[in-house]
Amino acid sequence: MSVLWCNFRLAARSMNTEKGNFQDVADPFTLKPESFVMEFPSLMIRSGPGLTPSRREKIEATINRLKLNEKEKYIEVRREWLCAYCEGEITFSFLRKMAPFIAYELKRQNLGKHIVSVMKSECQAC
Repeated sequence: MSVLWCNFRLAARSMNTEKGNFQDVADPFTLKPESFVMEFPSLMIRSGPGLTPSRREKIEATINRLKLNEKEKYIEVRREWLCAYCEGEITFSFLRKMAPFIAYELKRQNLGKHIVSVMKSECQAC
C-alpha cells in the first residue's frame, strides 16, 4: 500500500485546488493535535512546537502549498469567525462547531475571553 494519501477528502474547493495532485501536503487524518498552531492577533498558521524535523518540514510545506497565510481570503475568514465570537454574535460552542481549529487554539492557549482585548483593533476594522 502506498504512503501517498488519496486525493479525496471533503474540503473547501479552494483548498482542493491549491493541493491539486501534489503530495507534499500533510494528510489531515494522520496529524496529531498541535501540528498546526495559530498566532493571535495575526491569525497566522505556523507549525507546532515539538515536531520532529521531518514532520515540521511537512507541516510547513502544507502551509505553503495551501497558501494558508498568503491568501487574504483565508485570513479574512479566520478573522470573521473570531470577531463574531469576540463581539458576542456567536457562542464558543458554535465557534467550536463551525471553526474548530480557532476554538481549539483559543482553548489550548488559554485565551478565553482575553481574546477580546487581544483582537480589539483587528475586529474594529471588520
